[in-house]
Amino acid sequence: MTLWDSHEWGSGDLAGVHGALTVVLDSNIWLSEQMLRHSAGAAVRFYLRRHDARIALPEVVRLEVILHLSERMKELAATTRQAHRTLLPLAGQLRELVLPEDAELEAIAARAFEDWDVRLDPTRRNASRATAEWQA
Repeated sequence: MTLWDSHEWGSGDLAGVHGALTVVLDSNIWLSEQMLRHSAGAAVRFYLRRHDARIALPEVVRLEVILHLSERMKELAATTRQAHRTLLPLAGQLRELVLPEDAELEAIAARAFEDWDVRLDPTRRNASRATAEWQA
């Protein structure tokens, strides 16, 4: 019998297995669930708060999320600007479209984890290597 088999999973209390529950999410989850602000992400946040659990955030994941979030927001802004320029001659007159500039979007992405209760992985050397690999 394993620890998995012996635990009462229906109780909803995982803290008794090995201390406080810590969850590590891949960068794809952070991005696809819109920084856990989407419906499934909100459910995860609720569960973690309710069970006094934490999200561990390895430095390499944090850097990857910031990079891809920044790129995605810049793409969305560029697409929106282009759509506005395409619509303008057809509509004849439109209100001014005000969107953040790329530098502002990069700053927003850099602050993505500021409001989160996360524990950062102190292994920065590996993150530097991984960052160099995906930027190459």
